[in-house]
Amino acid sequence: MVWNDNNNTFEHFLNTHNVHIAFVTETHLLPTDKFFISNYKIHRLDRINSVASGGVAILIKPFIKHYLFQFNNHPSLEILTLIININNVNYYFSVAYKPPKYTFPLVTFKHIFNNIKKKHSFRRPKL
Repeated sequence: MVWNDNNNTFEHFLNTHNVHIAFVTETHLLPTDKFFISNYKIHRLDRINSVASGGVAILIKPFIKHYLFQFNNHPSLEILTLIININNVNYYFSVAYKPPKYTFPLVTFKHIFNNIKKKHSFRRPKL
């Protein structure tokens, strides 16, 4: 889903269509910005700049038990990973954004996701 509109219509869309989890890129939020959408828990990774740009977010219904994993900031990738455990199986959902000025080899991307999986494969996240 791509959305380029104001917050009110986005919130209306999410609630009208009963979206349980939404992944958002290019949030253009600064760490000091407040962002709220009713009926959702919001996880954000804002780019640390003096100008709002980039950034990712995950919006999730609060009744869904989950664990958030934030990979250490990589200079060319913004990424948040959501881990949901269903019947003792971990499912990983990520939102990622690569700024256009960076190149990012596929092998590096695979390395990041393998590290996420390694850190959480030996234990079940507390939900």
